[in-house]
Amino acid sequence: MTLEAISKLSPPLILALIYNWMPRWGRENLFFGATSPPRFQDAPEGRAALRRYRFRVWLVTAASLAAAALLGGGPGAGTLALLAVTMASILAFAAGNREIAPHAIAPEPRAASLTPFSVSGWMLAGSLLPFAILAAAAMAAMWLRGSEKLTAEPLLAGAVVSFSLVVAVAGILWGTPRPAGESADWTRRFQHANIRFLEAMASVMAVVFASVALRPSLDGAGIPPWVFPVLPLIPLVAFAIPIFRLSAERGSGGDSTPDRCWYWGQFYYNPDDPAFMVERRFGIGYTFNFANRLAWLYLASLALALTGVRWFA
Repeated sequence: MTLEAISKLSPPLILALIYNWMPRWGRENLFFGATSPPRFQDAPEGRAALRRYRFRVWLVTAASLAAAALLGGGPGAGTLALLAVTMASILAFAAGNREIAPHAIAPEPRAASLTPFSVSGWMLAGSLLPFAILAAAAMAAMWLRGSEKLTAEPLLAGAVVSFSLVVAVAGILWGTPRPAGESADWTRRFQHANIRFLEAMASVMAVVFASVALRPSLDGAGIPPWVFPVLPLIPLVAFAIPIFRLSAERGSGGDSTPDRCWYWGQFYYNPDDPAFMVERRFGIGYTFNFANRLAWLYLASLALALTGVRWFA
């Protein structure tokens, strides 16, 4: 197998490594999307469920990588392997959720409101930065190549993606439950860490799309090709580390959302909850309350905007 084929098959392996540890990233009283006793994941039943989950994930990963290798790592092989690993992880997590359900305990009733956060200066600056990056890239491309040769599609796509991430920041600010109870301090720090991560991701995506737009003008500048996709990952990792550290802290408690509204422990649907977004019960970040119409409006608008980029670029 060639080095190029190996590089195409490395993303499924990296994804499997992420999924391998994902059940352990979350609040202290949450495991496989179910409200469990504190540190239940270290109990014999919890460790057994985690072993079975990891076995399922790695079995499918090994099989999909072997199949892709037999195909010579050709076009689409890496993508199919990525899809297989993702689906296997979703189903394995759902199986883990069913195993943990008999040990689950009732979460405390939610006492938090949706009172808006105040917007600080760093939040505002972080939300505006990606658009400043894209605007600077557009001006640089026009100066280097002329407006008639400007490739607008990457810049428009970057603006759409960055805007969607900024809207997610707004969703955390105004559409998620406020801290309450004993875990209020942890919740507040988790919210702020995720806002910083989303804003960093928006800027990183702006840099990626800007580099795509500028690359034809910089081919002769002696910049190694790997710089464009790799360098922006550094700040992204730096902003993700604090979230992982928070997940390892004791005293985070539960998130107070009812277990019955978490389908497969991964998808939240609660018509009685006014929240637009809630904390994910595994991994990092937030997910939608799919019973809220704003969630579907957001997803549909994003899909239409990305589709429209090709028509108007």
